[in-house]
Amino acid sequence: MTADMTRQEVAFMQWDIPKKKQTDLPALQRDGEQGRMSDNQCVVTFIGKAAFNLRTNDPPVVRYMKDGEEGFRELKRGKWCGQPDSVRLDRKILLTILENMTSDAVDIVLYGDSYPIDVHGLIGERSASAIIAPIIRDESNEEEVSEE
Repeated sequence: MTADMTRQEVAFMQWDIPKKKQTDLPALQRDGEQGRMSDNQCVVTFIGKAAFNLRTNDPPVVRYMKDGEEGFRELKRGKWCGQPDSVRLDRKILLTILENMTSDAVDIVLYGDSYPIDVHGLIGERSASAIIAPIIRDESNEEEVSEE
């Protein structure tokens, strides 16, 4: 793996940390054994085997941790739910996740009861996945759609 791909993986996994403050990935994350939860607890990122397992196991069980915590948590993704037909996401989170992937195309899938978004792509030749929690719609965060 090249130094550029290593930096790209760090940028993907630590998308919510300013580039100058990003650090080398812990061994379990670098080796694809474990994912990382963002500080705002809205995104869990995976590379390598963990990203691949998230996509292929049914139902997948993958491990992740929050920075500074000991041990790990397990994420179990539900099956395709068929609903809803749309979700609201933080645009900046989605753009940052996508810009740190190198694949020409990505898969975006809705899963489970809480409808997280599952984004799958590649960084170099390694699988990369991000599970993004949607914004819960209510009157306070609805934006008007305009024809102008």
